[in-house]
Amino acid sequence: MFDNLRKRIKGTFKNKELDEIFYNCFFNTIDTTLTIDENGYFIITGDIPAMWLRDSTMQVYHYLYYIDDLEVKTLIKEIIKKQFNFILIDAYANAFMHDENCISEWEGKIETNYLSKIVWERKFELDSLCYPFFLASKYYEKTNDISIFDDLFIKVFDKMMDVINIERHHSKNSSYYFIRPPKEDVGRNTNKEEEKGLVWSGFRPSDDACKYHYHIPDNMFLVSVLEKLSHIFEALNNKRAKICRVLANDLTSLIEKYGIVEIPNFGKVYVSETSCVNEYSNDDDANVPSLLSLPFLEYPYLDMTIYQNTRKYILSKNNKYYYEGQLLKGIGSPHTPINRVWPLSLSMQGITSNDENEIMDCLKQLIISTNNEKLMHESVDVDNPSIYSRPWFAWANSQFSLFILKHKDLINNQLKK
Repeated sequence: MFDNLRKRIKGTFKNKELDEIFYNCFFNTIDTTLTIDENGYFIITGDIPAMWLRDSTMQVYHYLYYIDDLEVKTLIKEIIKKQFNFILIDAYANAFMHDENCISEWEGKIETNYLSKIVWERKFELDSLCYPFFLASKYYEKTNDISIFDDLFIKVFDKMMDVINIERHHSKNSSYYFIRPPKEDVGRNTNKEEEKGLVWSGFRPSDDACKYHYHIPDNMFLVSVLEKLSHIFEALNNKRAKICRVLANDLTSLIEKYGIVEIPNFGKVYVSETSCVNEYSNDDDANVPSLLSLPFLEYPYLDMTIYQNTRKYILSKNNKYYYEGQLLKGIGSPHTPINRVWPLSLSMQGITSNDENEIMDCLKQLIISTNNEKLMHESVDVDNPSIYSRPWFAWANSQFSLFILKHKDLINNQLKK
């Protein structure tokens, strides 16, 4: 499979070590996580045998660079189709199994108000709804192929909008809850005073429960998706374009009101989570959407001064999840132990940087983080790369590939020196 693509990728870099790491990471999704059978295309995350809506988008996103390859084009179209069908099954779920004969490791351990046999985990995360539409819009930007905007697309869009309208007033309208003892009890006890019109999320993109349930990067991501979809619907002469624009404008105003605070020595910064009633957090997590990733998410109203202030804040010890050691420095996550940097965050730091020194430093750290295994991991100890979590984590490999492809010319030129 993908023989033509393999020929194109081999030898991308004259530096042999980097070329080998890049090749391994680039094809990790195709070679180790992809199944094609009578059920269609299905992608697992790696060492967890389930398909996340978020992860699966990012696992194939870097292949958009080679969308002229017919196999790549088919892969991305089929993944979008699979994601859309999953959302129709359960728009609140974040991860799904291959078929109903599979058994989730959380079988019998979760209490929620609905659980399809095909659902692996039912954590409501706003970004899970956004990612498939983001991928579809980026595919359309590259190909002008409108065939993906069919009846299924319309049904899923309407389903997404139903959920969004419910979760803008969670305490009044939503029946969603998720309980997994001893730590997770989300959705049933909410404060009506917090509901100002932003979209409620039960969990962060890291799959950890929100402290304050209005995740600003997720709401920004939704605005980005709505803006893209408005243009698509206009091209289709579909009245849903107006629905997208009205909601995007409304959410943008609320983000400006509740998603920005002023911090001494930094000025105005974006917050990661807010209650909308004077409680917020600026601690940024490695998973995307994140504050670090805002330019990548293409939030159309991003204030670059505020973003740069935010970037300085989160790439410092002011951020609870920022760690520094002898070998690595960067953003980790509450999902893993302290003093663990995630290669995901190092790759995103490089993707969102225009500073050549910073880009090359991120590359250096990412190579160190592989522990000479020539693949990325989930989290890596800041002092010892042999201490890491998840040796098989496809999203990290794909995001590294995306970082490399964005800065390919710069990296090649720098490595010649």
